[in-house]
Amino acid sequence: MRTLNLACGQIDKWGTDRLDREDYGQEGITIFDLNLQKPLPYGNDIFDEIRFWHTIQHLQYPQETLRECYRILKLGGILDITTINPASIYWVLRPMKERSVRGKQYHNNGKVLSIFNTEMLTERLTLEGFKVLDVEYWGRLNSSIKIRCRK
Repeated sequence: MRTLNLACGQIDKWGTDRLDREDYGQEGITIFDLNLQKPLPYGNDIFDEIRFWHTIQHLQYPQETLRECYRILKLGGILDITTINPASIYWVLRPMKERSVRGKQYHNNGKVLSIFNTEMLTERLTLEGFKVLDVEYWGRLNSSIKIRCRK
């Protein structure tokens, strides 16, 4: 079973393949910046599962990345995607300066982030052909939305 940890970060060792914009001094990470490079450096229909945690909100063109995830997943493959939950108590209680909403984006420590509620993210996934399997809220005060979907 071949699995991809898309934007794996420094400590997440899950996946047979790991991709991030930095290598963090670790072996086995493919260097790739999702905001600057397209398409993803993989062939069609090769992954059984993709983990895409807390990254979509940082992308300039998130729909293109979802399209690429669909392309590289095998038929029946699973996309496990997680992002912030803007409706959570955790989010609502954050200081206003950290959540200055501008359209569908907010600024946090100098980074522009996209906001996706459950309906928006489900719609974007469906648009690319994914079938949503389940949606759950988790994290401190339900601070995250987690959606599992199938190609």
